[in-house]
Amino acid sequence: MTDVAIGVVAQVNSDLSLLHRPTIRLISDPQGQPLPRPRTVDLSTADPTTGQVRKIIKTTDPQRYGIRVSDYLLA
Repeated sequence: MTDVAIGVVAQVNSDLSLLHRPTIRLISDPQGQPLPRPRTVDLSTADPTTGQVRKIIKTTDPQRYGIRVSDYLLA
């Protein structure tokens, strides 16, 4: 099974063919634990540690998880 973490979209990709691969701020680890500091990840590039390209598997309402998106966009 793939690792699943929660992230907030921080910036759309300027390449129109890669709109589905934005820059995100990861806010939780794969176990659902909040990260002490959000980690910025560009989904259009492979993870340098694993060589895998991350992807968005689901979108959801941030309020459902108690997430204030503005906290991560201003970070």
